[in-house]
Amino acid sequence: MRGLWLLGFLVILIGYNWLKYSPQIHRLKMTSPQPLSKGEGQEKTSSVLRTPSPKEKEKKETITINNVLVDVLTPVGEIKGDILVLPGWNFNRKLWCDSSSLCTKALAKGYRLVMPEMGKSIYSSQYFPETRKDWRHEPTINWITDSLLPEMKRRKVFITKNNFLLGLSTGARGVVLIAEKTKNFFAAGAALSGDYNPTTMTTDNLIKGYYGSYEKFPLRWKNIDNATTDLKKLNIPIYFGHGTNDKVVPPNQTKDFYTLLQKENPNPKTKLNMPKAGHNFKYWDAEVEHVLGYFDGVRGSK
Repeated sequence: MRGLWLLGFLVILIGYNWLKYSPQIHRLKMTSPQPLSKGEGQEKTSSVLRTPSPKEKEKKETITINNVLVDVLTPVGEIKGDILVLPGWNFNRKLWCDSSSLCTKALAKGYRLVMPEMGKSIYSSQYFPETRKDWRHEPTINWITDSLLPEMKRRKVFITKNNFLLGLSTGARGVVLIAEKTKNFFAAGAALSGDYNPTTMTTDNLIKGYYGSYEKFPLRWKNIDNATTDLKKLNIPIYFGHGTNDKVVPPNQTKDFYTLLQKENPNPKTKLNMPKAGHNFKYWDAEVEHVLGYFDGVRGSK
C-alpha cells in the first residue's frame, strides 16, 4: 500500500509541473525564428545571425614637419577639397575641433583638414633682433609656404584646385598673407576676427613682440607682413567675418580692409559678414556653416 501511495504521489507531482511550465515551453517555441513572408526577408535574418562590421571612421594622422606637429583629418569616402586650418595666437591646433563643429561638419561634407600647431606665431615672415627670444622658435609664414605645403603635396594633399584656407584671429591674418604669397594655389579663404593693418594698432603687444615698437621701426610695421601693402597680390575670394562686439581685435580691422580691397582689388565673390558677436568660439562656431557653404559655392562654380 505504501508503494502504491508513493507512485500515485509522483504521478500527481509530474502532472502538476507539466501544467505549470508548459506555457513557458510554448512561449519559447513561439519566439524561435519563424518563416518570413516575401519581402520581409533577408535583412532581419542577417542582422540576427551575424555580427555587424565596425562602422568606418575618418582617418586622423599626426605628422611632424621641421619639429612642428600637424594633424591631418581625412573624411570617409570621396575627398572634395582640402582646408588648411589656422589657429589664433597661443591656440592649440585642436581647439577648432574641440570648441566648434568645424571638424564634424567639414569631414561630413568631404573636406580633408590640415591643422598645424602654430603656437604663439602671428604668421610673420621673419624675426628681428627686437623679436622676443621666447617667440623666435615659433613657425613663420615661410614655414607654411616653404615646408608645410610642399610636404603636404608630396603626401598627395593640396594637389587639386579645391584648396582652401580658414583662420581665426591671428590665423585670419595668416589666411590673407598666405593668399597674397601663393597666387592661385588656393581657391578661396575664410578669415574670421582678423587684423590686417598693423599701423592702425600701434600699441598691440603681439606685433611689438615680433617687429619692435612702431615708434622705432615704422617701416617694418608698414611694409613687412602688412596685408594692405600687397593688396594687389590677393587673387582669390575671401569670406571675411568679424563680430561687432569684439573687444580683442577691433572690428574695423576687417571692415576697413574689406573696404580697401573692394576699392583697390575687388572680387565679386568676396564677402563680408559682421554680426553682433564677440571674439570667441560661440561666434566662430556660428560661422562654420557659412564658411563651408561659401567653400561649396566656390568649388561648385569652377
